[in-house]
Formats: sequence, C-alpha cells, structure tokens
Amino acid sequence: MFLIPHGAELNIGRRAYVTYAVVILCVLIFLMQARNKQQVAESANVYCSSIQQTGTAPESLDILRYDRSGCIHIMQSLHIDLNGDLSALLQKSIAKEYGHLNELAHKKILILIEKHYQGFDLQAPASLNARLMYYPGSFNPLRMITSALAHADWLHLIGNLIFFMAFAPAIEILIGSRLAYTGFLLSIAFVSSLLYSLATALGNVALPSLGLSGVVMGVIGLSAYLMPKVRIKVLVWLITFFKTIYIPAWILAVWYIGWDIWNMLGDDGSSGINLVAHVSGGISGYLVGYFFLKDRREDISEELHEEIHNAQSMRKGGVLAPSLSTTTRLQNEQQEREVVQAHDAFLSNLHRSVSSHQSARAIQQMIDHYDVIPSNAEAYETLFNDMLKWGKSRALLCAGRTAIHLFMIKQASGSALRLLERCQQLDNNFQLADAADVLTMARTAKDMQFYQAAYLLVRQAGARYGMTINIIHFKLLETELLWQYLNQPEEAKRQMRVLLNLNSSTDKLLIEALAADMGVE
Repeated sequence: MFLIPHGAELNIGRRAYVTYAVVILCVLIFLMQARNKQQVAESANVYCSSIQQTGTAPESLDILRYDRSGCIHIMQSLHIDLNGDLSALLQKSIAKEYGHLNELAHKKILILIEKHYQGFDLQAPASLNARLMYYPGSFNPLRMITSALAHADWLHLIGNLIFFMAFAPAIEILIGSRLAYTGFLLSIAFVSSLLYSLATALGNVALPSLGLSGVVMGVIGLSAYLMPKVRIKVLVWLITFFKTIYIPAWILAVWYIGWDIWNMLGDDGSSGINLVAHVSGGISGYLVGYFFLKDRREDISEELHEEIHNAQSMRKGGVLAPSLSTTTRLQNEQQEREVVQAHDAFLSNLHRSVSSHQSARAIQQMIDHYDVIPSNAEAYETLFNDMLKWGKSRALLCAGRTAIHLFMIKQASGSALRLLERCQQLDNNFQLADAADVLTMARTAKDMQFYQAAYLLVRQAGARYGMTINIIHFKLLETELLWQYLNQPEEAKRQMRVLLNLNSSTDKLLIEALAADMGVE
C-alpha cells in the first residue's frame, strides 16, 4: 500500500513563489544532469569501442578489453556515481564473477581498470553529478545546497517533488515571510548534511548524497508543529484500489519520520538512501518551529482553526462561514508586519543620526519616510514621543512642530496645545512651522487658558517672524497677557509704551482703550 500526499486542505489563494522556484530549479538541474549523463555515456561507448579486442581471453586480467558492455557500465559508474571509488565498484560489479581469483589478481584488475579510467577521463566531459554531490567527508556549504537540488533519476525527482508540493506551499504561506521561509529551507539543507557527515564519521557508510529528501522531511517536520491539525489530502493506492483520504499533518509526520527511523536503525548502507538526512531533516524541521516560530503559531492558530472547520463543512456539503479566508488574513498580517518592520528600520536609522548630532540628516530622513508612508498628526506625535526618549534635538522639535501644524489643520486645538506646551518646556524659544499659524494658535491658547504657552508664542514676535506678521496684533496680545493673566504689570506697561509709539491708525482705538485700562499715557 502506498500513501501519496498531494496537498494541504487549506484555502491557499496566495502564490507560494519560493516553493515553485525550488521545484523549477530542481527540474532544470535534473535536465542538465540527464544531458551530462548522456554525454558521458557517449564518451564511454567511444572509449570502450577503441580498446575492444575480439575473442575471449579468460586468462587475461584486463577484463574491460573483452567486455564492451561491462566496460561502458564501469566507466560511467566511476565517472558519475562513485567518483572514482574503485574498491566499491569492484565489490559490487565484478566480485561475484571473479571471486575465485586471489587477492593479488584482484589488485591487478583494479590497477588495469584505473588505467583505463584515467584514459577515459581525459576525453570524457566532467561529471555534473560529481560537482553537485555532497561528500560527507568534506565540509562544503555550497555542495550542501547543490546536492539538495540535484537528483539521481526521474523517479527520485518526482517522488521528492510530490511530497514537497504536498506540504511546502502551505508552510510558506503560514510562515508569511519569503525570506524566513528561504532561510528555513537552507538551514535544513545545512543541518541534515552536517549530521550525515557526523554519522559517517561514527561509522556509517560514507556515500555521496543527492536529493531534496532532507529538506522535504524538514518541511514535514515543521508542518507537525505549525499546522498539526490541518488535514493533508492523501492518495491511498493498493494494487487497483485508489482513494483520497484526509490525514492530519502531525500523523503523517510521525508516520514518515518514524518509518525512516525504523529503516535507519537496520540499514547497512546497501539501500543507497540517505536515511540520516531524512530523519535529521524531519526532527530539525520540528525543532526550528518549536524554538523560532512559537509566536507565529499563536498568531495563526485562530485562523487555522476556522479554516479547518470550514474545510470540514465543505467536505460534508455544508456552507462556508462568511469570513475572510486564511490567506487574506495572513496577507493582511504580513502587510502589517512589513509596515512595522519598515518603521522600526526608520527609527533605527533616525536614532543613529540624532545620536551623532546630524540633525539635518535626521530631518531629511523624516521627510523621506513620511513621503512614502501616509502621515497624519497622530503619526508625528507618536514619532515625537519615540524620539523624546533620546533627548532634546532639533529633529525632535521638528517632529513636534509638524504634528502641531497637522493638528491645527484638522482643528484639534486641544491636542495641538498639549503638544505645544511639551515643546516649549524643551525650548522656550520654540517656534511654529508657519508664521501664519502663530497668532491663531496664541489666541486659541489664551481662550483655553494656556496663558504661558500663548505668551511664549507671541513674545519678541518681530525678531522671530520678521515682516511676515502684523506686529501690532502680536504686541497687543502680548501686552494683554502680561497685564491680565501673567501678573507682570511693569513689563506690560513697557510694551504698551512701545505700542503707543507705533502710531498705528488701524488699531489705534484698541491700543488707546487698553492703555487707559492700564493707566498708561
């Protein structure tokens, strides 16, 4: 009986592009391998034909000259599969036929085969398999990746990709980040190869490795942690019986990993399957989830539960609950995470600029950031609060000034005044971004009894805002605040004398009325 998984029962509308890229890469690499094998076979045929001798010579130890098909097979095997392991080749290919010969004869046969191989190797194309394989006696990170993407034959390729496509798309979507998912695949390829090297160092047969199996088992292991109750569609095949059933991911993971553990315990290396990579990949996949994806599992648990319920209802002929699909929610969550990550990166860069007293650069970073991300008064107020933790800076006051201006535009006077007071506490000479807003803001502050804030806005207005304002209106408000609300009569009288000397015809009545109240002539 065969159990062939072919997809998770999830509403996955989003494309699993990294998974598809891995599949395409595996197929393209295998096509290159197949072409290379064909070229090697053609070269083996040419070489073996060139050394061929007619007749039989049982007494000759140069066996390749009298067995053309055997010669072709041995040359190909040495060049592609075993990378020159003559002892292993002799044991598998000629030991039975020439087992009656003594040890010295065996050595002579090996020497002659090696000489032929050296001659063949000079004219044959380089073996792509030999370049892609991972040899457990070496430490080669690049080979750990290339060996995972290469395969021995079509059956090996198709089997791995079927299992990969059954689990991997759902895992990619659930992880949410393509970068994190790619990192997971690479980490499983590294770990399974390293543990295979360790196993061979402890006595296992050290055969070179090819295939995506370790990564596939890692994806299956992670599915047992990240989506244990999600059902996988499995084709049950027993002779002429075919049926699709639905099995929870954790049960399939236990079955496949457990079966490989059982086989590994009794394996003597003759199977040619890298069971160590299978088992280490599966266990590593689960452990990666346990140690690094706990938060992600909690984030998606509610959506997965709802999706599982909907899937079961649909199978039973029920009606799908009117809610967002898992994919839509996950996409929304991913977008939110990307916005948060972008803002965190912006704050980090901004902090470096502020800490190094590069105020101009910090202000430009704020402008650039909020040109890309839609901003509002609340966003700048939040930025002001974040930057306040770093201490006073020109960039901090710039953020506060912008937030106040935006609050005034939306007529949120209370929020604007509260933030104004905080900025003035940092700097008594704090100015607003637009001089046209100053008098409006000051009058609003006076009406809302923020007298000190209003006074700090209008004092020394001529020196601070120049010819862009009506100085009479500023002086009148400044004098009124000093006289009626801030209990500074002497300074108020001094300001009034200045006003009287300005001889403003437009505001003459107001000036004279206030001067009379103050007793100033």
